[in-house]
Amino acid sequence: MITGTLMSGSLQTGDKITVYPPGKTSVIKRLNTHGHNVSKIFARKRVALNVPQFQKDELLRGMVAVAEPLQIATRFADARIQIVSGDGKLEDLTRVRVNMGSEDVVARIKLVENPFEDTPCDVLCQLRFEREVACFMGEPVIVRSYSPVHTIGGGVILDSQPVKRRGFHPASAGLNLKDSGDDRSRLLGILSESGIVELKEARARLFLTEEEFETLVQSLIADSRLVKFEKDSRLYHPDQVQAVQNEILTNVKNFHLKNPRKDGYPAGMLRHYPESIVRAMVQRGQLVQKGSVMTLPAFSRTYSSAEQEAFQKLLSLLKSAGLETPLLPALKRDFQDDALLSDLLQRGISESSIVRISSDYFLDAGMYRGFLERFRKWAASLGSFNIQEAKSELGLARKYLIPLLEHLDGERITVKIDDKRKLL
Repeated sequence: MITGTLMSGSLQTGDKITVYPPGKTSVIKRLNTHGHNVSKIFARKRVALNVPQFQKDELLRGMVAVAEPLQIATRFADARIQIVSGDGKLEDLTRVRVNMGSEDVVARIKLVENPFEDTPCDVLCQLRFEREVACFMGEPVIVRSYSPVHTIGGGVILDSQPVKRRGFHPASAGLNLKDSGDDRSRLLGILSESGIVELKEARARLFLTEEEFETLVQSLIADSRLVKFEKDSRLYHPDQVQAVQNEILTNVKNFHLKNPRKDGYPAGMLRHYPESIVRAMVQRGQLVQKGSVMTLPAFSRTYSSAEQEAFQKLLSLLKSAGLETPLLPALKRDFQDDALLSDLLQRGISESSIVRISSDYFLDAGMYRGFLERFRKWAASLGSFNIQEAKSELGLARKYLIPLLEHLDGERITVKIDDKRKLL
């Protein structure tokens, strides 16, 4: 049985609730208020909930039951406390007792700014609880000394899921916004400090209904104070979006400068950036996606005259060698510049003038097309063939024949059945 005051909304029998901490759920079997069983109850009423999924020793004074599984359990909370009494200055990390609702928990009070000397005064601080508690933005608190017990002051929770604060620093713009008292500023304060926040987390920290939160988000989007991308479950601060975009553009630009022969910046290297931001940059034309690479709109690969000559040399070498082209180790010895050779091979593949057969076997594209035409006619006349028959027909050494046949399998030109192959 859970007893307490319903703070907001309504509850009825059959509703599912979640109790924080520890975040366990249960279905309400029966509701009772002032000794009378009811089927539904509204805010500001005393209520007793029959929740059969809980054991008696699992429920402690101060726990909070919510109708939605919003994460409100925490070990840290930013707060503004009005100090009304105290002997001398309050030391940083002083052990105190914190009262929130019916909860009484021990915490250490981390001062955000420099220690103060005079009382009464207001201080911004972080409460570091010695165990998980449930709290939310705007919840009033009373702070008492640990021993002997006397009241130090009272205040309000500013954020129930903040970053852990260290040292003494002037209060950030985000913390000051959270201290302003309205939900609009509080959400902007959260975004100002974190840059990106999950929708569900933001709603839990503000402790708003889904409708209230959606209205708040839409008003901030309309005022260009936050950014939300389609099919993305996160909210973004505009400055964070701009910073990420600038970093991506700088990285791509520097890559182009260092690698003018490359097709572009590997798209896989952008995986640690939010996908929604990258996708928006492509849609707006800030980036151009070409297969597995990204480029700036004005980028085109450039080659020096010496590199152009090397490319023509490679094409001539592959064309003159027929099907028995030098393998990659031999090509490396010939060109003596592994990076240049790799770029030239990649250029040939992207321009469809070179065909990659295996990791170290490449053919001239024209030679490959001619081979395919002859091979299809020969294979069709046999129906099926084995390696020895292919070797006799093609006249290739096994170091060429095996990767070539495996390439044809991979391209679904042929299929291997036991020790034979046939055309698809």
